Formats: sequence, C-alpha cells, structure tokens
Amino acid sequence: MLLRQLGASLAVLAVGANAALSENTEFQQLLREKRDELFTWSLTSLICSVVLCFMYFRFQILRRTPDWLILRSTLCDLAVSVCFLFLCQPNIDNEVLQLFLVRVIVIFDVSAHSCRCFVYMYLLSIYRNPFQPERHR
Repeated sequence: MLLRQLGASLAVLAVGANAALSENTEFQQLLREKRDELFTWSLTSLICSVVLCFMYFRFQILRRTPDWLILRSTLCDLAVSVCFLFLCQPNIDNEVLQLFLVRVIVIFDVSAHSCRCFVYMYLLSIYRNPFQPERHR
C-alpha cells in the first residue's frame, strides 16, 4: 500500500516540472507520515544490496552468466535505496532537492528493471539458440 502510494506520487513528480512539486502537497504529506517506514524498508534494501555485492566480489562461483546484468541491477537498486534514505531525512524540505532525488530514483529504478528484463532476454537467446542447440546444460 505504501509503495503503491509512493509510486503514484513519484510518477506524478517525475513527469511534472518544478510547479508540479510545489502543487503536489499529497506527496509531502505522505512523506511526513510514512518517513519511518520508508527509512526502515530503504535501509533493509540497502543492506541486502550491499550483502549481494559483497558476496559477488567475494565468491568466484557466483560469477556466472548473466552475472554482469545482475550486478548492474543490484547497483541500481543500491542507488535507489540511498536516494530513498536521503529523501526520508527530516531536514530535507527543499522542493528542488526532493524533485532531483525523485528523478534520480525513477532513473535508477527503470535501469534496474531494464537490467532484470535483459537477464531474461539474454538467457532466452542462449538457451533457445537454434544455431547452437547443445549450448544449454
């Protein structure tokens, strides 16, 4: 529910200009009400992303096809978590900074989802290649 409300507010903010942020008090109010919950989930996501990156660099066996796409989507998720952590700080009430953070969140979130989509397309191209049918395991 919270993510759906924030997603709708983020979509309105990402599409609009600076005037949309000053007119959109619903986002400001939702951010004030759900700041602690957003901080908790963002911190959890940040910790999970850092652990995944650490495990990727620590263990060689995890570096398999399509590891580079998974790593990039994890790094994008890490950037989204950091931006959400900055956004939920109580002393950030500057509307221009909030708009910038929202746009950065949208950019990195779309990038993370694109990398995940490319994982499936990459795996389909490997495992369903008619020119090398014995390539899959």
